[in-house]
Amino acid sequence: EAIDKSWWDRITHSLELISTAFGGPRIKNFLDSIKGKNLLEEIKKSKEADQILNDLFDVILEKYPDTRIVFFIDELDRCCPNFAVRLLERIKHYFLHDKVIFVISVNSSELQHTIKRHYGNDFNANKYLQRFFDFTIPLPVVNMQKFYEMIQFNDDNVRYEIADLMMNYYNFSLRDRTRYLQYLKSSIPKMSNNDFNRIKFYKEILAPFLIGLKIHDPKKYVEFIQGENLSYFLDLIQSTNHPDSYCFILLNDNETFEENNPHHKTFIPLNERFKFVYKCLFGNSINNKSSQLMDVAKLENISSKDKKFIMEMMSFMQAKENL
Repeated sequence: EAIDKSWWDRITHSLELISTAFGGPRIKNFLDSIKGKNLLEEIKKSKEADQILNDLFDVILEKYPDTRIVFFIDELDRCCPNFAVRLLERIKHYFLHDKVIFVISVNSSELQHTIKRHYGNDFNANKYLQRFFDFTIPLPVVNMQKFYEMIQFNDDNVRYEIADLMMNYYNFSLRDRTRYLQYLKSSIPKMSNNDFNRIKFYKEILAPFLIGLKIHDPKKYVEFIQGENLSYFLDLIQSTNHPDSYCFILLNDNETFEENNPHHKTFIPLNERFKFVYKCLFGNSINNKSSQLMDVAKLENISSKDKKFIMEMMSFMQAKENL
């Protein structure tokens, strides 16, 4: 409803063209009566609005008698409950027109939840929705392998292993998976042979995690980059069979994440190592003189430039979202 005047002016102009092309005196008379007025408000007030639309359907179909007018409504279950109910109740007035068809693409379970949020949890949403649907056609489960091939998703490196882990861990929808992988390709610079170990970790592990977390839950993303909660990363990594394989790059040659190792290397708890890196990057301890903070894992020096590098990758994602 909150649509600017120019948009409604274009709709009015389109209706005038239809009226001129196909005829229909009722439509023309209505348009003449609302010139210079708000189209939406006048339609709301008009007792003849339903008849006017049916006239519009008739004059179009008279010109093309062997056709149907088909309206496609997508993702109704994602709309606010009040809007979803109002839309269903509104379009039912045109169901009796034998050449007007409504195709509604929804997650039926979610739509029932939406209806219950409007009428109450005890409301029989399934029975209510049966009033609107003559046929229900279930869609097959998506073949993820074919989907990944279609969008050229390649999981043969660590970056995409993390991506696959993120998408499955947070149960991303197809829409979110597509969005996530697009950001992954465009936001993170390619690996270079000259990259320090810590830069490799940022590019291959941390940045894919941050992009996925931001898509999944922007609030958790903010908490993470503000140094308030590193458990989001640790929980994700530890959900795998070999969590250390994603963070081994944080080790020196004489260190290991295995407590009982045959090579007598120094045992470093993964949680403690990443906690230390996390505090250096996102905690209060980071400053321009932080070169003395750590001398581990060939990480050289973690400094304020590191956080800037990470956030620049994320800002590129933000810039794409604002386009």
